Amino acid sequence: IPFLKGLLRARAGFGPMMVFLFSSPLLNPVIIGLFVVTFGWKVAVFYFAIALIVSVVAGYLLEKLGFERYVKPEAYQDSSASSCSTGCGETKPSQTSCCTENTASKHVEPKPTSSCCSTKPATNTQKKENETSCCSTQPVENTLQKPQSRWVRIWHSTWKDFKQVLPYLLLGIAIGSFIYGFIPTDLIAKYAGAGKWYAIPVAAVIGIPLYIRAEAVIPLSAALVKKGMALGSVMALIIGSAGASLTEVILLKSIFKTPMIIAFVSVILTMAISAGFFYTFIFG
Repeated sequence: IPFLKGLLRARAGFGPMMVFLFSSPLLNPVIIGLFVVTFGWKVAVFYFAIALIVSVVAGYLLEKLGFERYVKPEAYQDSSASSCSTGCGETKPSQTSCCTENTASKHVEPKPTSSCCSTKPATNTQKKENETSCCSTQPVENTLQKPQSRWVRIWHSTWKDFKQVLPYLLLGIAIGSFIYGFIPTDLIAKYAGAGKWYAIPVAAVIGIPLYIRAEAVIPLSAALVKKGMALGSVMALIIGSAGASLTEVILLKSIFKTPMIIAFVSVILTMAISAGFFYTFIFG
């Protein structure tokens, strides 16, 4: 999610960003390695191909359909940006001072007009040399302000992003942990076992609120297979839980509007269900 925010602020293409969003939790080397070790290289290649193809097609379609309009405006803003008041109700990015160089370098003879920072008319008496602007009553230093360290700016930006997503993160962890602790594996195997037409869709839907990373769900899936769960259902469960975990969906709510969240979940469910049915059709 933080990397996705960086891509948004860098104004990267919307389609490639969506491909990254869909594929990154599913196609890391650890997951592929676990697939090879647990289910064999044929299953790993099939999983890789399905996840990659659906991610690319979905990213292309969402870009063509104009789903970029469902990105929240604040997602594009750089949280390290700051501003300084330069006038009445007007803000501009801060430079070396709130005032211009001309007013800082020489003293100004005030004109008998009203000041922008006060409702009282300005006096005709000559002001001190170091009080040359309505922006501040403090002396303006001639030396340039030392630029803020790049690492300090990165830290401030990261901390602000963390505070924004923290409530969503805690909510997702709480709900996901509750569901994970109270849904036994026997119940999953019962309703997603072999020979049931609804097993694959049920497994895909169950996977989303489980809040399990793919690195953890793959060993769990091996145990489910031994309890009688079909491999097609296992494929749907892995993609559903790893591709659209409850926590990820809640965090994305801080970036995207509701239609984009629905589209994201729909793509992952479609990927999971299609992978399950294709696997059953090809490998039996």
